[in-house]
Amino acid sequence: MTNHRLIDIRTGEDLTPDYTIRSNKQVDAYRAKQRLEQGYNFTRFVASHHDPILNVIRDLSLVEAGVILRLLPHIKTQTGGRVTLTTEEIAKLVGRSRRRLDESLKALCDAGILSKQRTGKGNVYTVSEEHHSYGVSLGKGARFTKLYREAADHLLAEVSLETAGFLYKIQPFLHYELCFLTSTPEAPTDAMETMTIAEMAFQIGLSESEVKRHLAVLRRLGALMRVSTGERTGYIVHPDLMFRLAQETDWSTKMRSMFKSLTK
Repeated sequence: MTNHRLIDIRTGEDLTPDYTIRSNKQVDAYRAKQRLEQGYNFTRFVASHHDPILNVIRDLSLVEAGVILRLLPHIKTQTGGRVTLTTEEIAKLVGRSRRRLDESLKALCDAGILSKQRTGKGNVYTVSEEHHSYGVSLGKGARFTKLYREAADHLLAEVSLETAGFLYKIQPFLHYELCFLTSTPEAPTDAMETMTIAEMAFQIGLSESEVKRHLAVLRRLGALMRVSTGERTGYIVHPDLMFRLAQETDWSTKMRSMFKSLTK
C-alpha cells in the first residue's frame, strides 16, 4: 500500500489504481536504465568506421559528405542483404534535384562510400559496409562512432547539406569516452587535448571561418557544446547524437545534464 495517492482535484476521484507514482529521482534512474539497455541495441545506431572515413573526408566537399550523412539514418537490412536506394529515393531523402545530386553520388562512389548497380529500375546505390555498418555486433578494438539514427534524423531536418557534411567529417575525431572533439580520440582521458578551430579546419579540409560557422549552427541547435578547459576551448558532441562506448558512464550522464541545462 503506497503512502501517496493521486487525486483528481476537480472531481475528488482517486486515480491511484490506474497510475504508477514515481519521484523525479526514480524517473531519472529508470531513464538511465533504459539508456544502458539501449546501448546494446544495434538497430538504434549506424556505426561510422574511423579509418576508412579518415581516408576520404578531406577529399569530399561538404555537400557530398552531407548527402551521405542524410542517408545514414535510413540504412536498414533485410533478408538477403542490405536494402539499396534508387536515385529518386535518395533525392527525396536529401532534398536535392536529380540533376544536382548526380555529381555528389559519383564522388561518393569514387570514394568507395557508395556502390552503384544498374537495374531495370535504373541506378540503385548501396552504402559500403567498410565505412558504415548497421545492425551488427562489431569486434573488440574496432574504432567507430555510433551515430544515433533518430537523433540524427531530427537534427538533419534543421540544417543545410553543408552543415550535415561538417557533422559527417567530425565523426572520427570524437574522443572514445569524453565526447570531446580531439585529434587524439584514443588517448587516455587525462592525456586528451581538445581540438582547436585551426586543427579542426586542417583535419577536415575547411577554412577556419567555415568551421566556426558550422560549429555555431550546431551549438544553437544543441548538438554541440563549447567548454573552456584552462587555456583551451573544446567542443563536446551530445551523447544522444554520437557516442562511442558500449554503455553509459557517469560522465555521459553528467554531459546530458549539462546539455539539458542549456535548453532551460
